[in-house]
Amino acid sequence: IAKRRPLKTNLALPRSPADTETCIRVYSINMRLANIYIDGIAKLCVKAKSGYVDIATALSNPSLSELGAFLASGKDTQARAAELADEQGTPYAQSDFAPLIGSRSRILCIGLNYSAHAFQWGNREAPKWPEVFIRHLNTVVGPYANLIKPALSYKFNFEGELGLVLGKGGRFIKASKAAESVAGLTVINDATARDWQRASSQWTCGRLFAISKAKANFW
Repeated sequence: IAKRRPLKTNLALPRSPADTETCIRVYSINMRLANIYIDGIAKLCVKAKSGYVDIATALSNPSLSELGAFLASGKDTQARAAELADEQGTPYAQSDFAPLIGSRSRILCIGLNYSAHAFQWGNREAPKWPEVFIRHLNTVVGPYANLIKPALSYKFNFEGELGLVLGKGGRFIKASKAAESVAGLTVINDATARDWQRASSQWTCGRLFAISKAKANFW
């Protein structure tokens, strides 16, 4: 986590420190996934022995270019995709990596969700309920892209976060069953305009500046 300090106006923050070649566990299958721009279109790819393999092209199913469709495709299709990891793929430049989330994704964020972090904020006791807020898709960039400091903010900070990717939905899910809905994990470099965040009792204003969140691919 970077040291929190005011940054100069229009200063581009460091790129996401997270490695894009990380692993997503899809149900009982381990694989590494990335979203990569191929001919100008973001496509879901699996990490191979060398480089990456375009899943939709390899399995002759165009719908598998998008993460949501892939997670909904079922265990058999996902197992076939995992087998592509044994092939020789295509190498790509860092600039080719795109955000892994799709147009139908939602980003729900939880803050102060463990006591040690709450105490870092100066709280004398852990909150009884965590802070919950959202992020819009236009605040997310690829794992190697720069975060752009908003010109209206003088307290733009960034920190490492752990993201959970839900593979299936539901309601009234028992705590003992919650892990069954998690498709994988991702590392996030989360940036916040602290001055905007703390100007209100709600955190949303400080979290929705465009391209202020760098998202890695799954592990």
